Amino acid sequence: MNTAAKRFSFYAVVLLCVFSALAFACGKRGAPKPRVTKDLFAFSESSVAVSGTCLAVQGRVNGTISNVEQITIELAPIRGPEDCPGCPFNPAEAGDYTVTSANLDPDTGSFYFSYCPVIQAPSHRWRLVGRNLYPGLPFALTNPRVVVMTP
Repeated sequence: MNTAAKRFSFYAVVLLCVFSALAFACGKRGAPKPRVTKDLFAFSESSVAVSGTCLAVQGRVNGTISNVEQITIELAPIRGPEDCPGCPFNPAEAGDYTVTSANLDPDTGSFYFSYCPVIQAPSHRWRLVGRNLYPGLPFALTNPRVVVMTP
């Protein structure tokens, strides 16, 4: 092979590599997000009431109710001003409930269960987390709210 042919082959391989890199590098960045909204669900209602030293939790799920795998209540005790309601939510304990133990009605999406906090405090910040049967789909979350344990 002569020098001109070798040079042409070298440049052809280099250009092929550059164009391949550009072709595979363009597009969105970051992890892929699922587009299947028909498999999602969300909390449309949720409330917590004090029942003795425990909490009575109830709510409703909208969307694909059959994809609810688990409902979790997360609690963060409020003991003083350093645990402000506007601070980032950092749960200290959680209770996990399956569809059966949360008494989830597959027709209406309503559920109810009780949870007795392990950490005793005058008030707690709480939120609900719904886990989907499909691990790639996002969790359903409620906004953190406050429940006062003692009057």
